Amino acid sequence: MQHPATLITGASSGIGRQIALDLGKKGSPLILVGRNTNALENLKSELHAHNPKLPVTLHRIDFENDPLHAANHLAQLTQSVPLKGVVLAAGFGLAGEFTQLSIEKQHAMIDVNLRAVVQLAHHYGTRFKSERQGQIVLLSSILGFQGAPGFAVYAATKNFIQGFAEGLFYELRPHQVQVICVAPGPVHTAFANRANMSFWWADRPENVSRSVVQAMTVITHPTRCLTLRPGPVSRIMGYTLGLFPRRVRVWVLKIVLGTMQKK
Repeated sequence: MQHPATLITGASSGIGRQIALDLGKKGSPLILVGRNTNALENLKSELHAHNPKLPVTLHRIDFENDPLHAANHLAQLTQSVPLKGVVLAAGFGLAGEFTQLSIEKQHAMIDVNLRAVVQLAHHYGTRFKSERQGQIVLLSSILGFQGAPGFAVYAATKNFIQGFAEGLFYELRPHQVQVICVAPGPVHTAFANRANMSFWWADRPENVSRSVVQAMTVITHPTRCLTLRPGPVSRIMGYTLGLFPRRVRVWVLKIVLGTMQKK
């Protein structure tokens, strides 16, 4: 019998890559999705160095150009594959004032961070609901609980994901489908370079992945939406910011994030 696999988007680098490594060490068959073929092949080699018999399938898919077509294509590729969960980790950010950033790039960010995620969550949520099992892991952010000057659109996409996960949790829970939302703070990944940032205080992908994998393998049916604040940076920033009214949090983030943007 074929063991069900975990599908991970954004597996080429960063948090998605680390989750793949950690799940692979536990023997979970993997379907890895990313836009960098060489990075995916290197990841597969690293997984097989640890476990040569681990089933690993690679799909090169770029959600940036046509997110709905790309998401539907991935759904078709995995239609007959037994799945136990999906980790929707593909995404990117842009730093800078809204009116000074390319509107085309900001639309591309919305496509990857939102439209592709919603399309995939709808497909796999519907599938898992009919199967009465499954897990959907969504990537929010510490910025997903208020606005963030200098990250206006990116923060808005993460506010959407946070609210989306909370609503989806209660819709799918009666059908034995688990929804997990992950809200990391700054993490040392390729995200910073693409966003034109320099993180002077950030977590490692290993810290984020450890919390995610633990939640996927240990916590089965929580009574409320499980929002993970993985790593010390996320927990310290999250709980400290939570002490203040929303408008104060926005002002604090304007100062903190301003120190991280490259000049």
